Amino acid sequence: GVLGRSACRQFRARYPDATIIGETATDASHEELSRIPVDARTRAARGDETCTHVLFCAPPRPFGDAEYAEEVACAARECWDGSGGFLFCSSGGVFAEDDGGVVDEDGATSTSDRAQKMLAAEAAAVAAGGAAVRLAGLYT
Repeated sequence: GVLGRSACRQFRARYPDATIIGETATDASHEELSRIPVDARTRAARGDETCTHVLFCAPPRPFGDAEYAEEVACAARECWDGSGGFLFCSSGGVFAEDDGGVVDEDGATSTSDRAQKMLAAEAAAVAAGGAAVRLAGLYT
């Protein structure tokens, strides 16, 4: 998606000789990714190599309710070598506040199915030794 492509461009600019693997649900964006350049592949074609840094920024909609957190845990197990970092991009949409108020990391979280799916994925990332960041306006 937009966030993943932006991250790839920024990483490429900072580390021009790095190998960047962009894993996607479909091959629809592979031509664009190859121009960055990124080694684009679908989730189904995941290789067995691991990376020092992994950014998981796929929205929850391609996955079923139970599968999203497991997909995050699987990416940490299969794609990350345990060094560097594993970062899961979550959403400020997990917070219960939806009337324009201010929230911080201690704010109440929503009980909606979507928020619970994101919170479970955050927990999976942290349990794997990674981290989660809640981005405003993402996956809301």
